[in-house]
Amino acid sequence: MATLRTTIQRRILAVLGACLLAGANPGSGQPVPDAGALELAFLYNFTKFVDWPETSLADRAEFELCILGDDPFGPALDALNGRTVRDKPVRISRPRSAQALLKCQLVYVGPSEGWRLRQILQEIGKAPILTVSTLEEFAEQGGTIRQFWENDRPRFEVNLAAARRSGLALSSKLLELAARILRE
Repeated sequence: MATLRTTIQRRILAVLGACLLAGANPGSGQPVPDAGALELAFLYNFTKFVDWPETSLADRAEFELCILGDDPFGPALDALNGRTVRDKPVRISRPRSAQALLKCQLVYVGPSEGWRLRQILQEIGKAPILTVSTLEEFAEQGGTIRQFWENDRPRFEVNLAAARRSGLALSSKLLELAARILRE
């Protein structure tokens, strides 16, 4: 018999995944999303459970979601066109410089950037930027959320101290679903 926590987790995971993937029904003739599409759905939906400082979004016309390095999402990334975060349209960019990173509200650090992860996180510093990656030890090194797969299920861990240093407030609902929370 499933515990109440497990039941709640399953429901929230289903809602998180379904937000972008609605309509991808195996019996409907529509394509079933791949791992990259599901990770992208989680990436986008993390934004619904994070509060940025008011000053960091007030003067922005768009919510800038930045992909640094390899893009594992492929054509699924196009699904974000027309979506909004905090009433701002999502803009996808692929910055190459530290200065450009500071314009992002969310930075996804691709696997190809593992060799310079410490430098990237230092460049971002305490800026109000949600950092997400699938890199091993991403959260331990100061990233905010690390996505991973466990038993064929998408999971994530959170570095709460990194979020607080960046001025980000993470919802208790998000923290309840985390497989692990690093507090420092």
